[in-house]
Amino acid sequence: MATLHANRAITYIKLGEYLKAEEDGTKALQHDPRHLKALIRRGRAKHKLNKLKEALKDFEEAEKIEKENKEVLEEIAVIKRKMKNTKTEQKEKMVKVTIWEIKW
Repeated sequence: MATLHANRAITYIKLGEYLKAEEDGTKALQHDPRHLKALIRRGRAKHKLNKLKEALKDFEEAEKIEKENKEVLEEIAVIKRKMKNTKTEQKEKMVKVTIWEIKW
């Protein structure tokens, strides 16, 4: 059953149906919590849905299963970079808002 849901998850990803892909990844992991492909596919779906912390968690779990998996390591790096950029952008917006408030 885990493989069925994991395979359907990749199909949903290819169709751009990321919520459905996330759901199928979760179903696969309910059957087999260490299903590598399910973790990767659910992580990728969460990444596309901009659920960066959750996606990172899935990829870190996948890394525990297969430490040298290039796909997993690349995804972790991309997500961490995105998270860092998002924090920087949020700080810049806060500074702009604060400056604007001071002017008024």
